[in-house]
Parts: sequence; C-alpha cells; structure tokens
Amino acid sequence: MSDHNSKITSISIQGYPGSFHDEAAQTYWHGENINLIPADTFDDLAQMVVSHQVPYAVMAIENSIAGTILQNCRILRENNMYVTGELYLRIRHQLLVIPGTNYSSIQRIVSHPMAINQCLQFLTKYPHWKREESLDTALSA
Repeated sequence: MSDHNSKITSISIQGYPGSFHDEAAQTYWHGENINLIPADTFDDLAQMVVSHQVPYAVMAIENSIAGTILQNCRILRENNMYVTGELYLRIRHQLLVIPGTNYSSIQRIVSHPMAINQCLQFLTKYPHWKREESLDTALSA
C-alpha cells in the first residue's frame, strides 16, 4: 500500500467503476488517495504494470465457484509479476432488470463470462434466456 499522504497512487483494475475489481481496490487501499485506471482485459492490465504506467494492479486469482483463474496465473508468470497483497471479497451477483419485469419476459442476460459461470446453477433454471458474454459485468449493467 502507498503512504497515507497526498500522493496519488495509480492502480489498474480489470473492468470499470462499479466492478468487483473497483470494489476490491477501494477496500484494499481504503483511505488512500488512489486513481483507478480501467483495463478491458487482464492482459491490458498487465501491460500497464510492465510499461510502468501504473505501479499496482488488482487481479482476481482465485474464485470459490470457478476455481483458480489459470489465465491470470499465466499472465503473472509471463510478465514476471508478483503478488504484493491479498484481499478476500465476497461476490454477490444481482439480476438487473427494469422495474416490473418478470422472469418469463427476460430474453437474454449480458455479463462477463466468469460471472455467467458463477451463476450457472441459477441460470440453468431459465434455459430460454440467451447468455451473452461481455468484457465486464459492471459495463454490462
């Protein structure tokens, strides 16, 4: 973590404001003066660190439902990056709809592939919903 002073620390997150990586960064650097820099992908996030655009990045490594995120372990290894801190964040997905919508009128859901995977037990109850993958869950919202 950076010192508790007026210095702004730039941190790259995969995703956008409102994402779980945003929440993780805000929690981990609570009380710090931080500037979050969004990245579309984890590879983009790693490039920001490697090219010294940011000194830190937030990257999910483990998921209690989906398991180890092997892609991110690969990215750490290939870019000679290492973990400097750890945060456990409880993830609770919500189905965002227009008020008054009932389940039978929903035709598709849009979310990040990991979020869709984490919600499969729920989603299999609604096989008529088309599942569409996006770059980021918060961006989908």
